[in-house]
Amino acid sequence: MSEGDPAIGLGQAMFDVVRLQVRERDMVRTIRDQAQLLTDHKATFIEVTNRLKARIAVLEVTEDKVQKAIALLEKHDCNPRCDGIVEQVRELLGPAIPKPVYTAIFLDEESKETLLKAFPPIHPKVFGHHVTLAFKPSPELVNVYAPYLGHEVVFEVVGEAADAMGQAVKVTVPKPYGDLWPQVHHVTISCVGTPVYSNQLLALGWETISPIKLKGILRHFTG
Repeated sequence: MSEGDPAIGLGQAMFDVVRLQVRERDMVRTIRDQAQLLTDHKATFIEVTNRLKARIAVLEVTEDKVQKAIALLEKHDCNPRCDGIVEQVRELLGPAIPKPVYTAIFLDEESKETLLKAFPPIHPKVFGHHVTLAFKPSPELVNVYAPYLGHEVVFEVVGEAADAMGQAVKVTVPKPYGDLWPQVHHVTISCVGTPVYSNQLLALGWETISPIKLKGILRHFTG
């Protein structure tokens, strides 16, 4: 058959049609596979970010956990449509949130002035600025306090104690704040060494006084 033979032309056309069908089938398969890949990545992204958001809520996220989360996403061979996922995780997390050293009611300026005027400091280290509610709170306790962060709390000074090492006042904290971590709530006024000494001081008792109302904001101290 010659080059211009109609049979050759028809055979070439049929071959071209088959090749086009194969290409279309491969394209459909590629699109389907990429769609599945996107779905898998989306599921991974949602799962990881939901877990991290839960940890953020209780201030449990550490730099190590952030890096592990990012590594979990980066280990996948993302196609170009997934390029923004890791950046979204980083943006979502922001800087790692430190765990609280303590949770406390921090007195406003007027209350601090009232307190120190009523009980002038007698030792070199002067405090008079907060009522500790929980020291090094567990993640569970941090979560319990979470709904109350930023609340203004009104409380009363009802007793005082002092010796050669420290000076503190006993306070009553209203419900529910005082019930979340039961203890002898107090404000350290002054001390020679560490303010933790106030716990030992008040364990020996205190002198009852006429109540003095003070107020402050409940928040975490992270150092």
